[in-house]
Amino acid sequence: MTAEPILDLPQGLSIEVQNRRATLPPLQLVAGQRLLLTPEVGLAETQLAVALARAFGSLGGAAEGTVQLLGQPVSSLNYIELLRLRARLGYVQGRGGLLANRTVRDNLLLPLSIHAQLLAVEEHARVDAQLDAFDIRALADLRPHQLDREQQFAVCAARAAILRPQWYVLETTGDFSGTLETTPAWRALLQIWQEGASAAVLCLSRANPLFEQWMIGQGATVQRWQTTSTQRPQQANS
Repeated sequence: MTAEPILDLPQGLSIEVQNRRATLPPLQLVAGQRLLLTPEVGLAETQLAVALARAFGSLGGAAEGTVQLLGQPVSSLNYIELLRLRARLGYVQGRGGLLANRTVRDNLLLPLSIHAQLLAVEEHARVDAQLDAFDIRALADLRPHQLDREQQFAVCAARAAILRPQWYVLETTGDFSGTLETTPAWRALLQIWQEGASAAVLCLSRANPLFEQWMIGQGATVQRWQTTSTQRPQQANS
């Protein structure tokens, strides 16, 4: 029996941002698979990478193609259906993403209070376990502005994973240290992913050969998207 795709791009996908277009071929991901998406070596495509991630996280649309997540065409869902779908997704932004007026602990509690039907004592137990798994217990009472970028990534990753979603979308390499050693947040994510119940896509704004090598070693595949300009050339004055 073939596993149902978590991500399905039956006609491929095109995203456009400010006269730039990123194009992907048709592809599918099932539980247990991880995909790293990058532009060609030498290109920096921050806006396109974010737009791709948002499309994969049900937060943005495509210029061409249909994004199907967990068997549902995202563009056909209404607001309530999107909320239900997003409870099954874990999204890690490259910058920001945390509520500035809440502590780390409260940021982790938020998805549970919205989407999970747990008693308060169960919610706090789940948060405590997540603080330990991502090695961020010392940050629990801090607010986002008191965290450095690596710490913010760890907190965002912990929050994205707290509902044990089936689909993960990341915009960043996070606290990857530039070596092949696993950092605490990545170690926690990989442990979750290796359980095989979820799939993940990472949308990077530029090629990172060392990170690619590391992710391939963790069982991921790499796909470089094609980038083209949509700007029409200016006609010379006659």
